[in-house]
Amino acid sequence: RRIRVSVRNPNLQVVTKTGYYAPEKESDQDPRRRSMVELSEAAQSSVPFDGLNLSIVRVVRHPDGGTAELTMLLQSTNLDWEAAENGKSATQVEVGIVSLDRSREIVASHRQKFTIYSNTQDVARLAKSANLLTMTVKVPHLTKSLRAVVTTPGNGYLGTAELDRRELDAAPDEPSPTP
Repeated sequence: RRIRVSVRNPNLQVVTKTGYYAPEKESDQDPRRRSMVELSEAAQSSVPFDGLNLSIVRVVRHPDGGTAELTMLLQSTNLDWEAAENGKSATQVEVGIVSLDRSREIVASHRQKFTIYSNTQDVARLAKSANLLTMTVKVPHLTKSLRAVVTTPGNGYLGTAELDRRELDAAPDEPSPTP
């Protein structure tokens, strides 16, 4: 069936994707697979997600390895904090970074889980804290943009940040770090 979406305000733009595929029954039972599908769909979308406030604050290119290292700032609003030992708190997030070509197809990706700790259990202070996350992703020649997606396993909030090729090319070069 075709669905047409229109808006009265000519300054607004509707962004949709063509088609719908019903999920397989088994896919709902595998949280890891479901998480990968959600991250992939959010990464390829051109729609910004702001349930989690994510921004890219530093980019370093590693031309010798064909990679880029992104440092991202994640605000703690909407994170599910849990009490940890010695008056600390902890939360988990999953971050995916993808290299997208001009048709927003994924040409490289990297996914990583992070456990973030804070030295407080005060809810007001936790909501105002910020956390730095650093990841490295391959940057093939066809890459037109890099998109980072962060999600929480508990509440399903998503946040995205995107970097276009011009910004990537303007980033400083450094040799790849030794493992």
